[in-house]
Amino acid sequence: MTLPDIGIVHMNGISESWDSTSTSHDQAETRGTDVEIEKLKNLARLLPYSVESHSQMQQLLDFIIKRICQAVEAQDYDVGFLQWDTMLA
Repeated sequence: MTLPDIGIVHMNGISESWDSTSTSHDQAETRGTDVEIEKLKNLARLLPYSVESHSQMQQLLDFIIKRICQAVEAQDYDVGFLQWDTMLA
């Protein structure tokens, strides 16, 4: 049984190669997280929608957590907590 080559990503006519065999384990360790960040940047570029920056994502997460804490303090579990918990999920 032959498996399909999933090392190439095709989206909207753009082709990207994800050949993990070309990088040895030692080289990947020395690069640290640079390889992973480049992969995420490439994936974000291929998405058909925009991706918010890290600071925007962190601000939104802080806002949602603040609203969850306020709902718990007010003991508003039915509407408030469920709404913000759903937003977090």
